Amino acid sequence: MKNKKTLLITGASGMVGQNIITHTKAKLYNILAPSSKELDLLSQESINAFLQEHSIDCVIHCAGLVGGIMANIKNPSSFLSQNAYMGLNLINGAHQKGIKNLLNLASSCMYPRNAGNPLKEELILSGELEPTNEGYALAKILCVRLCEYISQDTNFLYKSLIPCNLYGKFDKFDSLNAHLIPAIIAKVHLAKIKGLKELEIWGDGSARREFMYAEDLADFVFEALERFEELPQNLNVGIGKDYTINEYYEAVAKVLGFKGKFKHDLSKPSGMKQKLIDNTRLKAFDFEPKTSLEEGIAKTYEYYLKGEKQMQGYALASSTWDEKELEAIQEVIDSDIFTMGKKVAKFEKDFAKFVGSKYAVMTSSGSTANLIATAALFYTKTPKLKRGDEVIVPAVSWSTTYYPLYQYGLKLKFVDIDLYTLNYDLLALKEAINDKTKMIMCVNLLGNANDFDAIKAMIEGKDIILLEDNCESMGAEYKGKQAGTFGIMGTFSTFYSHHMATMEGGFVVSDDEELYHILLSLRAHGWTRNLPKHNLVSGTKSDDYFEEAFKFVLPGYNVRPVEMSGAIGIQQLKKLPLFLKNRRENASYFVELFKDDKDFIIQQEIGLSSWFGFSFIIKPQSKITREEVIKAFKEANIEVRPIVTGDFTQNEVIKYFDYELFGELKNAKLLHTNGFFVGNHQVNIKAQIDLLYKTLNKLTHRGGGALRYKLLSPLKDSPINNLSFKKGLFYA
Repeated sequence: MKNKKTLLITGASGMVGQNIITHTKAKLYNILAPSSKELDLLSQESINAFLQEHSIDCVIHCAGLVGGIMANIKNPSSFLSQNAYMGLNLINGAHQKGIKNLLNLASSCMYPRNAGNPLKEELILSGELEPTNEGYALAKILCVRLCEYISQDTNFLYKSLIPCNLYGKFDKFDSLNAHLIPAIIAKVHLAKIKGLKELEIWGDGSARREFMYAEDLADFVFEALERFEELPQNLNVGIGKDYTINEYYEAVAKVLGFKGKFKHDLSKPSGMKQKLIDNTRLKAFDFEPKTSLEEGIAKTYEYYLKGEKQMQGYALASSTWDEKELEAIQEVIDSDIFTMGKKVAKFEKDFAKFVGSKYAVMTSSGSTANLIATAALFYTKTPKLKRGDEVIVPAVSWSTTYYPLYQYGLKLKFVDIDLYTLNYDLLALKEAINDKTKMIMCVNLLGNANDFDAIKAMIEGKDIILLEDNCESMGAEYKGKQAGTFGIMGTFSTFYSHHMATMEGGFVVSDDEELYHILLSLRAHGWTRNLPKHNLVSGTKSDDYFEEAFKFVLPGYNVRPVEMSGAIGIQQLKKLPLFLKNRRENASYFVELFKDDKDFIIQQEIGLSSWFGFSFIIKPQSKITREEVIKAFKEANIEVRPIVTGDFTQNEVIKYFDYELFGELKNAKLLHTNGFFVGNHQVNIKAQIDLLYKTLNKLTHRGGGALRYKLLSPLKDSPINNLSFKKGLFYA
C-alpha cells in the first residue's frame, strides 16, 4: 500500500472517470475519486483545501459539463464558463500545491471546423471552431494551453490527451445530454419497443465521426501513467477510422435487431462534415484499441438494458448497499459503540453541506423528523405555534406528515392537489390562505419540488410559517436550490426504499440556530447533554458533567439514530449523486414512453425532480380500471402501490383530527380511486420500464411490438435477477 501512487481522478462519476476507476489496473494505485460535493471544482477554495488534505502524485482531470449537440446549442455559456472554471481552478491549484504530474483529458472539439482531416495536434487554434459546440471547445483549449505553459517549467509534467469521440459503459442515454452513439442506441431501442416503422436522422447523415469505446481509452490512460515522461505535450488518442452518421445508425440497428427504415430531417444541423484525428504520435506507443464498433455497441446496449445489477420482474425498491456499507457496519461493531456518536455527527455535517443548510439533525426516521420539527415550533422563546392554530396541508401525503400536527393540537385544513404535479393545486392553496393561517406544510411528493416562487408570493408580508416534508424528495431541486431548504425547517427520510438508505433514519435541516438547539434536546429525552455549552435553550451549561448528565429542559423523546445508521449514511451520501443521475435517466426514458398517453396522467416535474417513483392516474374517460391494471401487474410480477395514502381524508383515522376540507378535493378523490405508482431505482431499470410499457399496452390493446432483444430478454436473462430487494418495504 505504501508504494502505491495516489491518483486524484475528477469526474469519477462520469463515463471516462468510471471506466478508469473500474479498470483492472486501478487496483495498482490509491484512487481518490471525490464527488462534486466533496470537491467543488468551481471553487478554488474547495480545491485548495482538498489538495492540502491529501498527498497526491498525479491528477487525472476528467470532469466536465458534457452533452450532445442539443445541449451544447441550448447552453453555450454554461459549457464555456463551467468547463473553463473547473479546469483552470484545478490545474492552477495542483501547480500551486506542487503536484508534479497532471493528465488533462481534452477533446477533439478543439480542432477547427474546416481543418483538413486527419486532424494533427498542432492544428489547435489554427482556425474557426464548429459553432454548435464552440463554448465547450474554447474551455478545453484554455486548459490545454495552461498545461503547456506550466510544462515550460521542467519540474512539472502537465500533459493533455485528446481523445476522439467516446461511447460505452456509464454513458448518458437521454436525448438532451447523450453523445451520438448512446443517443442512437436509446432512440433505436425506443422505436423497436414502440413498434415504429420509421426513424428520423438529423441532417443528411453524411457527416463522418470517429468513435472509440471508452474502456479502450482507459487502457491507454494507464499506459500513459506508466510512460508519463515519454508522452508528448498533446496527444491524440483514437482508432484511426471514421464512419458516417448513417453508418452508425445502421450498425446500431443491426445489433438491436431494428428492421425499420430511416428518414432524414434536413432542417436540423449535421455538425462538422468530418472529424478524424491523426494517430501518428500515438503509434509510437504501439497502442491498438481492442474493441470493434459492433462489439462496442453490443456492450453499450447491454449496459443500457441492465445497468449494473438486476431484479426479477419489476420490484418497488432495491438495495443501495455494497461492501462499503458492510465495512462501515463492521467498523461500528469493532468499536463496540452502538449508540449515536461520531459517525452520526459526521453524517450530519456531510448532509448539511450536501443540501446547503447550516444545521442537520439526524433522527430515527423521517416520521420522527416530522415529529420533532413540529414540536420545535412550540418551544422557541417566543412560540411560533400554539394549540388550535390553523395549518394548511395537502390532501395527499404520508400519514406521519399529519400525525404530529394532530398530536400538537393544530387544526388541519386540507387543500386539493394538482393532478399533474401531485403537489398543491396552487389556485386552491391561494384561496385557502386567510388570516387564521399560521403555517403551510409543503410536501414535495414522489421526488417533485413545489413551486416555491408561487407559494412564497402568496405568503409574502404575512406571518405564515413554511415547513417542508421532503421525505420523498431527497436531491430534488427548484431553481438550483435543494428541496427541503425553502422552509423554516425541512425533513428527510433515509428509509430502505428512499433515495439512500441507512436501515432506518431521517433528518431535520434548518438555518435557524434556536430551532437547531431545540431539535438537539427534543431528539434525546429533552435533556441538555447534547447541547453546546452556550446554547439558546438552557443558556450556558455547567462544566460539571454530573450536573448536566440528567438535566431535562424540554418534554422530548428518544428518537436518536444508532451509530450504524450514521456510518452507513456517510458511505451512502458519497453515492447519492450517481443514484440521482440514474433515477433521472430512468425517468427520462419513462416520460418518453408515457408522455401524452391517452389513458394515463403521469407526473410532471417542477424544477429538477429526484423521481422517487413513477405515478399513473387513469383518466376519467379511459375504459380501463385500476383493478385490471393491478391484476395485470401481479401476473407480470410488477410491484405496485397506491400513490402514497391516496386522499388521506378518506382514511378512518381522520375522525380523531380537528380539521376542515377546503373545497371538494376533486383531484385528490380521482387520485384516490384511479391512481397507482411503481418504483424507481438507483440503477438502470430500462428493461423493467419496457416490461411496464408492454404490460399496459397489452391491457389497453395498443400494440407496441414484442420485446425480443438480440442480447438478452428483460425477464429471463435480464441483468436484474441478482439485485437485492425486499418486498413490502416502502415509505418512512
